[in-house]
Amino acid sequence: MATTDSAVIQPPQVLGKSSPLHFGLDRWRRRRVTIRIAVSLEYADGEKTISVPACTAWVNDEEALLVTQQELPAGLRVELKQSFTGERQAGHIIPSPLKQLDGFYTGIRFESPVPGFWHIVFPASRL
Repeated sequence: MATTDSAVIQPPQVLGKSSPLHFGLDRWRRRRVTIRIAVSLEYADGEKTISVPACTAWVNDEEALLVTQQELPAGLRVELKQSFTGERQAGHIIPSPLKQLDGFYTGIRFESPVPGFWHIVFPASRL
């Protein structure tokens, strides 16, 4: 499926200050770190366990934005596994994966906050 201009998120300066998307992007900016970490998403499909390779785009203690090569349905319960530590964390896919040139940008929300899971220090909130 080709990416269309209407599917691409516009930069915040183009969006109105009252736009719901603007507020959503601000939320990610306040509390996230841009970092690439190899991960995999695992989920059950009947008797089989499916593993989808991915890498992070943005992370925080509650959510992560991942780049995958296949689209995953919103609400799917998955387990995220870090490739370098082997640590795992359960969560679910958040709606509306966005198709870009390098893959699908897919959000995952963890079942509970996971301080220390990424082994990085997050910037302090400005609010």
